[in-house]
Amino acid sequence: MATERPGLWERFWVRLLGALDARSGRWLACGASEIMAARPDELRRLSRIPKSYSVRAAQEDDEPQLAKLMGGEATSAPLVSSGDIGLLAVADGEVQAMEWIRPGPAEYDRDAKRLGLVFRVPRGSCWLHNGSGGESGARGPWAMILGRLPGFLEEQGIERAYLQVACGNEYSRRCHESLGFRKIGRIVNVRLGRLRLVRWRGEGETWLRWRESRLDLERLPV
Repeated sequence: MATERPGLWERFWVRLLGALDARSGRWLACGASEIMAARPDELRRLSRIPKSYSVRAAQEDDEPQLAKLMGGEATSAPLVSSGDIGLLAVADGEVQAMEWIRPGPAEYDRDAKRLGLVFRVPRGSCWLHNGSGGESGARGPWAMILGRLPGFLEEQGIERAYLQVACGNEYSRRCHESLGFRKIGRIVNVRLGRLRLVRWRGEGETWLRWRESRLDLERLPV
């Protein structure tokens, strides 16, 4: 890794990538994300939820409902078979929202094409992904799941939770911040043909040109 001084062109680059996030093809891929983290005792908790809802772990027979929530079996089936832990908000016999947990030690590579990195999740930590509240977005049912998340993580012996939010998704970032997560860094990635450029900046640090293919989350202060 080599440090470089941040400047106006880098801030412009981050904004541009935030606007172009998830644009990818055979020759081009780009993305920009905030990495956020929290300890379970820093997260907001819900002592109770409405009686019409329940929050529970996902099961294999939930796949049809997950497919409905996500818009197709092609996207939901890999989640069910991944071995990750899914937390679901259920009402009226249907899945209303979800959040998925990959406990460490593990690697998370589903954002590698967009962000140019595989995330190494250490023991005692987890990576949160594929959170969705369907049409309700980050409101209601999804917030109920996150309100039960701290206790669940503590039961699993997880001391740190990490996730990524696309730089252009200010609403999602604010929602996670309201629940207790905070930004600990930012990743920007551009791949044009065989040219690959990944940059990382921790909070309060200068930009780094990241030459490795993995980011070990244990190296990031929480």
